[in-house]
Formats: sequence, structure tokens, C-alpha cells
Amino acid sequence: MPGGTAGQDSGKAKAKAVSRSTRAGLQFPVGRLHRHLKNRMTSHGRVGMERQCFLLMALVFMFCAFVSCFV
Repeated sequence: MPGGTAGQDSGKAKAKAVSRSTRAGLQFPVGRLHRHLKNRMTSHGRVGMERQCFLLMALVFMFCAFVSCFV
């Protein structure tokens, strides 16, 4: 096709990949938890972003409370 740009880069710089842990502001691996939740779910592996982030925030809170008991 004359003038077509199929399969060619448009010249724009690609954005740097940002992990889901960084987006959520957490140190724990959100992607790993998402993978394990998908394996356990019965609804054909559909898990929303909010579920894993909320679960990780609860885990971080419990971990901090546990550590502060011994300090």
C-alpha cells in the first residue's frame, strides 16, 4: 500500500513501564498476588485491581502492627 505505515513505529517514545506495586504505593508484589488470586478464583480468572491492592494494604497494616508489638 502506498503511503501506509502498517507495522512501523510512529516515532513516539515509548512510556517506561510502571509496576502495579509502584502505582499502588506498596512494597509488596501486587502482580504476584494477582497471579495467585487468579489461580484460586472460580470466575474464569477475572480479578479486579482493587481486590489485590486492598488485600495487600490489609497485609501491610497487619505486618506493621505485628512488628510494632515487638519493638
